[in-house]
Amino acid sequence: MRKFLSFIAAIFLPALLSSCSNAQHTSNNIYSKNREWTFNAKFIDNEGALTDFCLIKMKVSKPHFISFIANQTPIIYTYEINSKKYEEKTGVEEDESGVFIHPPRLGDFSFLQVPPMPGISYPLNSIREKEIELNTLKSEFKPASGKKIKQQLKQNNEKDTLVFKDQDIECVKLTGQNINYTEEIGTYKAEYWFSEVYGFMKMRYLKPDNSVLEIVLIETNF
Repeated sequence: MRKFLSFIAAIFLPALLSSCSNAQHTSNNIYSKNREWTFNAKFIDNEGALTDFCLIKMKVSKPHFISFIANQTPIIYTYEINSKKYEEKTGVEEDESGVFIHPPRLGDFSFLQVPPMPGISYPLNSIREKEIELNTLKSEFKPASGKKIKQQLKQNNEKDTLVFKDQDIECVKLTGQNINYTEEIGTYKAEYWFSEVYGFMKMRYLKPDNSVLEIVLIETNF
């Protein structure tokens, strides 16, 4: 029995360690080990009034099960809203072709499964239009649960400047929205600002009722 277990370990352990190494994407430039980001999330009604807000902390973490099976760089979001605390484990894909990141999607952020998630292609001056299909087998956002959501994400080499740490940061701006179930659940629009230094610095979402969610970077540890 011991010989058999030793044989199994000799076969599968190197592959497992290799997979863990790949999952961390050691060639990352932005989403690297021990880095942390803090965002301010504001919920704004259709008349421009602030209705709720919270801080979202995101950090590159040790590998966890979700990042391992998806072969992604592991990240963890922590936030508290409506007196409920969340720790959300998910991942980032970052390589020579571009960057894709999962936003927070629990509690009041669950509707973020409907618009396309933040993703950018390299080189940054690329002009691309992607159509993505997300199969939401089970979602906290009940209107989307069990549906195949079709999404459109546009990268048109549009530039914008954000002020961060008293510096002007040039960003590439992307836009997107869902393109099916628009009569049933409405159209959810997204805008993303991406920096080569800090990654996705701002995310703005427009709901069908014209209320807005803005998630803006306010601090990093690098």
